[in-house]
Amino acid sequence: MMVFNDWYYSFSPQVAQYEYAHPALQALMRGVLYPVMGTLHVSAAVFSLLSSQPEFAALVSGLVAGLGLGFAYLATPMTILMNRNRKRVGIRYALFLLAAFAVLILAFWLAEFMLITGLMMAVSSSLVLLSLATGALLPSILLGIKKKN
Repeated sequence: MMVFNDWYYSFSPQVAQYEYAHPALQALMRGVLYPVMGTLHVSAAVFSLLSSQPEFAALVSGLVAGLGLGFAYLATPMTILMNRNRKRVGIRYALFLLAAFAVLILAFWLAEFMLITGLMMAVSSSLVLLSLATGALLPSILLGIKKKN
């Protein structure tokens, strides 16, 4: 969260000021931000359901948020790009993503068990970025698997 907060607050006050001065931009931004709000609501519900295990709840809710945001904002351009370049995305990509998740989750639990804060921060960030990428690639993967059948 510290990394995200540093990044977000490095530019958001200036964006908010500009948006406040332009009402048409406010309406556009509301529409653009609806998927963020929906994804964060789902992520918060997941956290609440798993709150008896706070570390696990934070991990799963972060993955849900990453998947939702990747799907909402990146899936369409990624699918167009992959189809335009005639790249076949299918089971191979799905297996690679699954293996990457397995390795990072193992590293997450190792960092948690050994109390290695720096590793925990790096792995958590990597897992969220990987879930963003997975959400973005999910339609292309599903289309690639369907084409092979």
